[in-house]
Amino acid sequence: MPTWQDKVREIALDHRNSVALVPSWTQKQTGEKFGLSQKGIHMVLTVADYFHDPKIAGAKNVEPAYKILLKRRNRAKNKTLERLIR
Repeated sequence: MPTWQDKVREIALDHRNSVALVPSWTQKQTGEKFGLSQKGIHMVLTVADYFHDPKIAGAKNVEPAYKILLKRRNRAKNKTLERLIR
């Protein structure tokens, strides 16, 4: 049985191949193909690039993995803002 990580890899690869063949291909079209919302596809494509990170690869599913990435991005933005203010 495929894991959620396998499914994410499959969808991300399919999307990238589709874009390579048809440059106007959209996340919405990939979502329709796999029965996912545009937001769901966005999460899949974002998470797929971070499987080298054990915390992401070890998450329960794509949603918590995406939330980990969002928290990291927000912390990085906040640190940058703090440096700019000082």
